Amino acid sequence: MKDVEDNVEYGPELLTQVAEGFSKTTARPLTKETASKLKEQLKIPSNCKGFVVPKMNMEIWNNLPNNARIADLKIQQMQQSISFGLITIATIANEAAIRSDIPSDFKKSILKIAIDGANVLGDQLQSSNLRRRAEVKRLINPEYNSICSKQVHI
Repeated sequence: MKDVEDNVEYGPELLTQVAEGFSKTTARPLTKETASKLKEQLKIPSNCKGFVVPKMNMEIWNNLPNNARIADLKIQQMQQSISFGLITIATIANEAAIRSDIPSDFKKSILKIAIDGANVLGDQLQSSNLRRRAEVKRLINPEYNSICSKQVHI
């Protein structure tokens, strides 16, 4: 709770146009059409399989109560959004890394910022995976609990 309750310490300002554009993203929801379009465009790179939202075994899924399935779907949607964020950050970093016309110091700065952002999102993706497993584990027969282990397969 301390992370959430502490006073916010602000960093340096962004360019006005950048700040306004990004601030709008938190003030209005995407239309269904825009969300679908983005989902079609944002593909998980084939060498970043850890960005995939884990699928649940259908035998387990079919035996979960409806409210547990709905709760799990909500977590999956949130995980998918996190995954899309990771995809965009990784794509920006890749674009910077492959460009030979970008000064080295600037390239290093972009890559460090991208990795820092990805670390935050990746941590949330891992945490939500563990939360999903714990929720399912408590609802299934105890003899099948090993299915919901903490080990992540990438």
